[in-house]
Amino acid sequence: MSKDELDIPGNEDDLYLARGEEVSPARPLLLGDVLIDIALPGLDDEPGPVMILAHPCTMRRGTELRERIVVSRVSARQSFPFQKWASGWFDLMPLPGLPLDIPVKGQQYAADFTELSTVSSAELLRAKRIACLSETGITLLLQRHTHHLSRAVIDLPTFYQSISGVLTEAELEQDWVEGLVPGIWDNPDPDQLANASKAFHEFLGPPGSDLREKLKQVRTQAEVRRTVREEIRARRQQA
Repeated sequence: MSKDELDIPGNEDDLYLARGEEVSPARPLLLGDVLIDIALPGLDDEPGPVMILAHPCTMRRGTELRERIVVSRVSARQSFPFQKWASGWFDLMPLPGLPLDIPVKGQQYAADFTELSTVSSAELLRAKRIACLSETGITLLLQRHTHHLSRAVIDLPTFYQSISGVLTEAELEQDWVEGLVPGIWDNPDPDQLANASKAFHEFLGPPGSDLREKLKQVRTQAEVRRTVREEIRARRQQA
């Protein structure tokens, strides 16, 4: 890749952690999540798909979602090959393979960085989520959006370094809730999900706690993984 060009995925599967029924109800809402049936105030009163565009650190106050979250409209656009991602369509985050019907042959869905709005976090229900981006997908999204705003090309490892702690925390919260909430894949009780998430964050401790500080460093994240997974096993044995 030229230093003046953006990165591209190897294939569409590289973009996604999960799509459709693969999306776990246990995963916290995160940057790059795509949800359906969301109306955008000031842009379109007709509900449709959106992508969360808020950075994980700005979309929450502590462990709670802020009242309003920045999202971008997701709409059908002309398809273009991965190779062209590097040098064009800078106002879009293409989403090939999104599990939505394509209205016209030769189109694909994309998030539009020029069509942003804030929506009530109460509208962003996990049940409406149809896709979660992978680590690769999230860093590509950050790279494209930053380039859209600044025309600067920042390498993917820099973005990963800045967000790795948040991604590891989301992964561990998903493990915790999946491990401790019965029937997680079969219409889970929202209160049980919320209580399990609360217990997870209480276990990590407040800002500045040992585990949260270790999450900030790539070299100590494996230690946090071990500690959390040992606690999940212990709580399952006690249940």
